[in-house]
Formats: sequence, structure tokens, C-alpha cells
Amino acid sequence: MLVNDSINSSTSNVPAFTPSVKLENIYENILVENIPIFLQDISNGVFTRNLNEEGFTQEFTSVLNRSLINHSRGVLVVPEFKDYYSGGNPAKRVDFVFISSEQNVSKKSLYAVEAKRLPTGKGTREIEYVIGYCDSGNPSGGIQRFKTSDHGYGLSKSALLGYIEQDDFLHWHNTINGWILSKATELPQEWKSCECLSDLEIEPNKTYSISRSTAKRISDDIDLLHLWVKVP
Repeated sequence: MLVNDSINSSTSNVPAFTPSVKLENIYENILVENIPIFLQDISNGVFTRNLNEEGFTQEFTSVLNRSLINHSRGVLVVPEFKDYYSGGNPAKRVDFVFISSEQNVSKKSLYAVEAKRLPTGKGTREIEYVIGYCDSGNPSGGIQRFKTSDHGYGLSKSALLGYIEQDDFLHWHNTINGWILSKATELPQEWKSCECLSDLEIEPNKTYSISRSTAKRISDDIDLLHLWVKVP
């Protein structure tokens, strides 16, 4: 059961309870099922330094692959994936993808996941979950890279995985939608208000939340799951 925190209601911010969130595919189920193990590993792990975004993702993908080895689902996880197979930009890495686990079949990405810390940083990096640029001038924003097809080329669905280290789910939901609306005003040819995240659904123990959005690309759209995990 998840808590549905609707930010669209003008009368109340009281959460409404729903029977369950609808997970739309096997990849979403695999991600959500393994959150408790990931959080347990993070809490119990002895690390030589505090984990950064790459460290959290390394732990998460390790948990996913161990689960897939023990409970075959016909897919496996490839970290730091470059697209050499479908016409995407092979110079860009997405944090991890699901591919078929069968031999002698395509290694194309079936579902791509880009991970971001929340907060991502200060100054120009503050809104990098939505939009940003590397020193070279190339796009580095989470949603932005799906819009440009640097991530998720040819896919109709993918995900952003957010590691929430400060504030709560509702804060980031409101903040990120504010950034998108601001960009829709500043750059109306590139960003649209309809790209805002949907209503927020929060797991009762408040360990993770789910919302969704549609990112507009030049020739088509991509539906994005926003899965946020409250990391210790």
C-alpha cells in the first residue's frame, strides 16, 4: 500500500490512501522489490568513505544482479551502459540498463535508469535532476538526457532513481515541478508544463516514493518512472 500525496489539491494536503501503486512492467517491479535489501545493505555496510551517487548506484546494481541470479527474470543489469546497439549516442553512459539474459540475442537496452542524488549539489548543479550542462557544454540533466535521447534512445519507458539525502519526498516533488515550470516559461520550445511529475505516491514506511512524467522528445515521447529512495 502506498500513500498518495497529491499536490494538485487546492483544498487539502492530507494524504489519501490507495490500495497499491500500479507498477507497469517487470523492470519497475524488480527495482521496487529490491529497495528493502538495498537499504539494509547501506545501513549495515562498512565503507571506507561516505557513499556518493556512484557508490549508491554500485550498491543498488549489486543487489539487483544478485537478486536476478537467484530468481531469474530473463534479464540482467548492465552498469555504466553505452549504447552501441540501437543508434543511440555511444559517447553517453546511463547509470544502468536492463538487457536480455539470453545468449545470442540483442544486447540492446530494454529499460534505462539514470540515478541522481537529491540534492544534487549547489550553484549551477542544483537543478541537475532536471537540466544541467557539463564543462564541455553537453547536457547533464537527468530528465534532460532522456529528452535529448542521450539516454533511453528508442525506448518508450525508462526511469530516474533518486537518492534522497535531505528533506522529504513532497519537498522534492514540489521543487522539481517548480524547476520544470520555470524552464517551460524560459525555454518554451524545449520544455512544456505537461512534463511535470504526476501525483506523488509514498510507501507507508516512507522509504520510497513513486511518481511519473512524460518527457517530450523531437520525434516522440518517453514515459519516465521517478523512483525516489530515502537513504540513511
